[in-house]
Amino acid sequence: MTYTAASTTNSLVALSVIVDYFGWRKASAFLWQSGQNPMVAYVACDLLVYPLLNLTGGIALLWPLYSSPWLGFLHGLILTSVTVLITMLTTRQKWFWRTWR
Repeated sequence: MTYTAASTTNSLVALSVIVDYFGWRKASAFLWQSGQNPMVAYVACDLLVYPLLNLTGGIALLWPLYSSPWLGFLHGLILTSVTVLITMLTTRQKWFWRTWR
């Protein structure tokens, strides 16, 4: 439990230094834009990317990526990148999906 808290704190400090001190705001835009629209980030892959891949036949291109652990990592990296891009686009268009209290 303490390792998780320590690594999270160290990551937060490192990212704060990178963004604030070095001025890398554009390079870190994918982090804060995804954070502004978390509901889209949670469901974009299951409700948008996978159905579009099934309709276009693109899912057949991803099946060979399950043959080894490194290709599985590449599969996850591709899907995560597409999900982040979708979330960034919806945030820039100011299409927010919020939960109600």
